[in-house]
Amino acid sequence: MPNLTLAICELHIPDLHGYTNSSDKDIINHYMITNIVELDDFYNEDYKVDIAIMNECYLMWLYSYIDEVDNYNYDSDNEEELDEYLVRNNITHPNIRNYSNIIDDGKYIKLDIVEMHELNGHEMVGFIKTFWLRILQRKWKKIFKKRKEVIRKRKFLSSLKNREINGNWSNKLRSL
Repeated sequence: MPNLTLAICELHIPDLHGYTNSSDKDIINHYMITNIVELDDFYNEDYKVDIAIMNECYLMWLYSYIDEVDNYNYDSDNEEELDEYLVRNNITHPNIRNYSNIIDDGKYIKLDIVEMHELNGHEMVGFIKTFWLRILQRKWKKIFKKRKEVIRKRKFLSSLKNREINGNWSNKLRSL
């Protein structure tokens, strides 16, 4: 059974995280686990503080990176200016083409359900599994909507009369 846990993850960025002599060569393709969230922290919502701190640190790194690379003068209080810069200059990742869109999303650093693995260089990486919940939610929303529609149609007088005469619902209204 997979080792699933709640964790806060972020993509490995060579300019931000760097490498050590023992780093796994494949780390650049993974989400690094930056914080494992215990159930107590989850129920107390203490993890939200960690996310806020990580977002702030990430923005500080991004501003310093931009300044170092381009000598770009920016207003550190204006996040819209940073967004425009990211889109215009397409901050890149060595292996991920869609990287600037991923980091520009307000939900880049978030709590996820992850399957933890330790790489050869002793880095903890996670394979995000939260998307399965989103798929399940979408599926059940469709099923729920269909069931509500069947119940609504069963309330029509013509449907009730048909059931009273025939002893069962019409073909379209039989299954919930």
